[in-house]
Amino acid sequence: MMRENKMKQVAELLGVELGGQFMINGRQAIYELQKDGVYILDCQGRGVNSAQTFLDLLRGEAEIVKQPWKPKYREEYYFLNLFDDEVFSDIWEDHPTDTARYKLGNVFKTELEAEKNIEAYKKYMAQEPDISWRVKDDSTANTNSN
Repeated sequence: MMRENKMKQVAELLGVELGGQFMINGRQAIYELQKDGVYILDCQGRGVNSAQTFLDLLRGEAEIVKQPWKPKYREEYYFLNLFDDEVFSDIWEDHPTDTARYKLGNVFKTELEAEKNIEAYKKYMAQEPDISWRVKDDSTANTNSN
C-alpha cells in the first residue's frame, strides 16, 4: 500500500511553497523544500539533503526567512516600467537584466501583483542610494605638481 506524501502539508505548515527557496535566520545558506526533504543549495542551484535542517524547522529551532518569488528558467514574470507606470512581462532567461530586476525587487508573479506595487516601488526607487560601501579612490585627490 502506497502512503501519501505529506510534504505539501509540511510546506503549508512552514509557510513556504514546495520548490520555493528560503533562508534560515542566522544561517548564510539558501534552502529549498522538496517532496523528499529540505535541501541546502550551492551556488549553481544543486542541493544536498539536510535532514537536520528539516528537524530544526519542525521543532521550531530554526526560523524561515522567506525570499522574494523568483521565476524558474523560461518562466514568465512581470516587471514595472516606472517612466510610464506600465507593467510589462518577460521570460526569465538568467540574463543579467533578469537578475538586476530581481535584485531591485522588480519581479512579480502576476500582472495584478505588479500593478498593486507601482506606487510603493516608485517611492522605493526615489530614495537616495546607499553608497557607503564604496571605496574612495585617493588617486584622484588634488595634488600639486611643480
